Amino acid sequence: MDYNLTNITSILLGLTGIAFIIAFHELGHFLACKLFKIKTPSFSIGFGPKLISKKIGDTLFSLSLIPMGGYVEIAGIEEVGQGDQKHSKDKSKNSFANKPYYQKLLVMLGGIIFNLFFAYFAIAWLFATGMPKTPILYPEDSKVVVDTVIKNSSAEKAGILSGESISKINDTTVANNLKKTMSTLKEHSNKPATLTLEKDGSTREVAVDLADTLGVTFKEDSKIVYAKPLNIFESLKRAAQTSWDISSRVAKSLVELVKNGKKDNMGGPLMVIKELVSKAQRGFSIFFVFLAFISINLAVLNLIPLPIFDGGQIVKVTIEAIIGKPLPEKAIYYIDYACWISVILLMVYISFFDLKKIIGF
Repeated sequence: MDYNLTNITSILLGLTGIAFIIAFHELGHFLACKLFKIKTPSFSIGFGPKLISKKIGDTLFSLSLIPMGGYVEIAGIEEVGQGDQKHSKDKSKNSFANKPYYQKLLVMLGGIIFNLFFAYFAIAWLFATGMPKTPILYPEDSKVVVDTVIKNSSAEKAGILSGESISKINDTTVANNLKKTMSTLKEHSNKPATLTLEKDGSTREVAVDLADTLGVTFKEDSKIVYAKPLNIFESLKRAAQTSWDISSRVAKSLVELVKNGKKDNMGGPLMVIKELVSKAQRGFSIFFVFLAFISINLAVLNLIPLPIFDGGQIVKVTIEAIIGKPLPEKAIYYIDYACWISVILLMVYISFFDLKKIIGF
């Protein structure tokens, strides 16, 4: 009974974490609008049926059933998925359409800035209180073990089991170093290799043919090790460096995804929920690390220059500022819907592979 209650609590905490990150992102847009006196008819966290709604001032605040999303409806701007769009054609002095370029730019950047601020101060607080050594921040120190083995993968054919850790790949020692493990596996892609595996004090070797990828997901060892707390100045300094490092890694991953089109390291909504629930079960500090990591992911993702993301809106208002007139509404309408449909299909596609990884199919 307690175990089930713990699981339920962790799931609720995970969903709350997602909703919080999205709400904080949208709060950045909302406060930027308020700063420049731009009307915001609605502010919604989540999609689907509304659970709670309350109008405060000229804004209807809502909490909806599905927490994987949210929006701030801004008068004078039309975006697919942003409420009922009743005020999208607003041309009054308090509409987005009538504001100078720099204000439009700051409104669009507001969510990204807020996500980065949250991540930075969360990481600084964790350094000041004792950062847990997770693979996200301490790839050299954190012990990682095999979580799931994907069906029909090279790992399954080689007999690799969940709970085992890889100590060596051929003659290369990779024990407890996720970054080195991944890079060494990549070096041996499409080649035969011998893996030295460890579990419960015993060691064994298996031969594996790395046909593209190994076909496993990793998880952290159950034992949590904390770094020594730092003073406030050192914490702020390390948080800036760490935030930049994570942002760079996320950006590089997106570039690699576009260049190579590999889906193996992709994670969609289901994998995010799974990881958040897993981190919630392991303690508040590790949960907070992953929440900061997701916040940076959301910030970087929103820089993509597609209309569904803030980056696309930034490109749009920049082009309009350069040419001195709005872009054709019909063209923008079709581009927006095409992007939305494409992203929804991509999320369904990624979620399918998330499910395969989660159940080990």
